[in-house]
Formats: sequence, structure tokens, C-alpha cells
Amino acid sequence: MLVNTDYDDRDEIPMLIPVNGPPEEPGFGAWGAVLWSLAFFGVLLLTFTVGMVGDLVIEAQQHADKEAFFKRAFDLDEKLEKVPPELASALRSGFLWGEVGSVLFALVLLRGKLGGGWRRKVALRLPSFESGVLAVLCVPAFIIASGLIGAAAESVFGAIAGEGEVDTGKMINELLGAWPLWLSVLVIGVGPGIGEELFCRGFLGRSLVGNYGYVGGILGTSVLFGLMHGPSPAYIATTFFMGVFLHLIYLATGSLMVSMFVHFANNSIATLLMLGAVDMKFLDTDNGLPPAGVIVAGLLLFAASAYAFYVGRVRLADTGEPGPIWRPDFPGAALPPERSSTVAVQETTMGVPMGMVVLAFGLFVLSCYLEA
Repeated sequence: MLVNTDYDDRDEIPMLIPVNGPPEEPGFGAWGAVLWSLAFFGVLLLTFTVGMVGDLVIEAQQHADKEAFFKRAFDLDEKLEKVPPELASALRSGFLWGEVGSVLFALVLLRGKLGGGWRRKVALRLPSFESGVLAVLCVPAFIIASGLIGAAAESVFGAIAGEGEVDTGKMINELLGAWPLWLSVLVIGVGPGIGEELFCRGFLGRSLVGNYGYVGGILGTSVLFGLMHGPSPAYIATTFFMGVFLHLIYLATGSLMVSMFVHFANNSIATLLMLGAVDMKFLDTDNGLPPAGVIVAGLLLFAASAYAFYVGRVRLADTGEPGPIWRPDFPGAALPPERSSTVAVQETTMGVPMGMVVLAFGLFVLSCYLEA
């Protein structure tokens, strides 16, 4: 049994006896979540625009003919498959500042709304060793399952880049191609992995789960998470599924850093594949999906990982030592304050659950090797 008591919430000592203190409220409901999501998107768009315009203005000052510079920058083809270098540089600055702005906005919201103990209330802490291992091993399963959901959604809603539409994949590939590889991973992988998890799972999810329970709260948060990645219906459906899985492993492990890592790993691998830094073309078939053997192995790994996360889920237990007993006022991921006699415990996954995951991971690696 793994016991996690790594918080120092001395500023919350007066609140350690909930039966004698005022109960804490989860916060806003559905409409509040929509408004906060619009605010998050607005901050992202604002900082993106400021970064892009600022880059264009600075670059224009270095050219004698500023009018010609701006004309070249906005000389776009119909499908945006070729982005002028001047505009590409500005867009890259916009992406970078947009991610910085979204992360800072999420941090300010959490600290401002939840107070000094906000890290404990959203379980922003390092996971246990076993949860960390599971997070690493489940990434291929997450990617395979998400890809299948995406393929099914495209068959229903149509291809993301249809005839006459902008191929965003080609445009983003061209933009990122001029960056150092590490910077592309930082902006596309690390930035959303931190900012979106802090905001969606930590901020939105806390209130929605608290108000509507685990099922309603997770579904509501995931719907908003999907809509943030629109406007393609197929991609909204894919990111909705991603949001549900990320939320479940966050609650199961009692660590927001687990969902951050899986989110970051998924985005980073997608970026490396898109830029050709990792050669996994052997996994593509004529229909754009991996071979059947890889899919089966990936789904087995997904099922084994889900079972292991469930077995090792966080639970509250009383130590029997002197001190107040703590219980949360509403459902969520909040962990006990340090000075209470309540601790967060996890049943070990070593043995059958972890063995199943390791075996499934090995089958997945073998299936990929046989297809290479």
C-alpha cells in the first residue's frame, strides 16, 4: 500500500476540521464553465495576437520599405499551404506567447480562486512510482485508441481536410519546420500539456465534478475540452475521448502531473511524427490506420492500463493517529491536508495488474517490430 502525504498546507490549519468549519463550495456550474472556457480561449488568442503583431512590427522596423514587407508577409495562397517567411516567423512567436499566456492565466485562476492550498485541492503533485510507470507505459495505448476514435469520427463527419478546405496539417508542418526541434516540442507538447491540464482538469473539472458528480463532471469538462480544439467535428470527438481518459487517470492517481505527462507525450510524439523526426511510416496502411496486429496489441495495452489504474486508484484512509479526520465536501481529486489523520492511499499494482501492462506493452513493441 502506497501512502502519499507530501503536502505542507500550514496556511490551512484552521480548516482541518470540516465538521466544525463552513463547508467548501465547488464553485461555478455549467454556464460558468462555458464563460471561463471562453475567457481561457480569449487570453490564448489575445497573447497569440500580441506575440504575432509584435514580431511583425519589430521585423518591419528592420526594412526600409515597410509597406513591401507587410505585402510580402500577407501574400498567401488560397489553401495556405505556403506561408511567407515573414508571416511564418510572426505566427511562431504568436504560438509561443499564446502558450505562455494560457499557462499563466490558468495558474492565476487556480491561485486566486482556491487560495494558498490550491496545489492540494487539485492534486498537483508528483505521482507514486507505480503511477509514473503506468503513465509511461500507457502512452502508446492512448495514441492508438485516440487514433481509432479519430478515424471513426472522420468516417461519420468527413475528413478534416476536405476538398477546398485549408489543410492545417501542412500549414503547421511548414511553420514548425523552421523551428529547432526542441522548441516545437516545447510549444506543441509542453505548453498545452501544462496549460490545458491546469485549466481543464484542475480548474473546470474541479467545479463541474463537484457540482454534477464524477460522470456529469467528467463528461462536461471533456465536451468543453473538445470544443476548444475545434472547429472540426471529427477532431472535437477525438479530443473529447482524450479528455475523458486524461480525467479518469488524473482522478485515479490523485496526481494532475500524470494527465500532464500523458497529454505532453501524446502531443510531442505527434509533433515529432509530423516533422519527420521519428520514422514510423511503417505503421500506416492504405486507410491511414496502423496494421491490425498493432491495433489489437494497442487495445490490449489500453485495457490492461485501465485495469491497473483502477486497481491502484487513490482512496482516503484514517491512520488512527491523533488529529482531525478530513473528508472532502464534494467529489473531486483534493487530497487531505498534512496535519489531519487522513491520508491518501493506493493499493499496489505490482503483481497481476502491472504484469498485464508490461506483457501488453511487450506485445505492442513486438507487433511494431514485426511490421517494420
